[in-house]
Amino acid sequence: MSVARRTTYVQLRVTGGPAGRWAHRVAGDGEDDGLLFACRFAPLPLAARLADHQDEFLDRIDPAWARLATG
Repeated sequence: MSVARRTTYVQLRVTGGPAGRWAHRVAGDGEDDGLLFACRFAPLPLAARLADHQDEFLDRIDPAWARLATG
């Protein structure tokens, strides 16, 4: 049986310094509870493929969609 998965992509334009890195620990009652993921923003195109085909749709991102965040 195949398990549904949701992959989220965020596109942004970074100014004034490098993009961030952070750790995300999974919380829940599934088998992935407690897993720790090392997350980061990276420029496109990526230098290497992501695990488990998580980069499958990155080539569909249009740079024109980017917005400069202010605040």
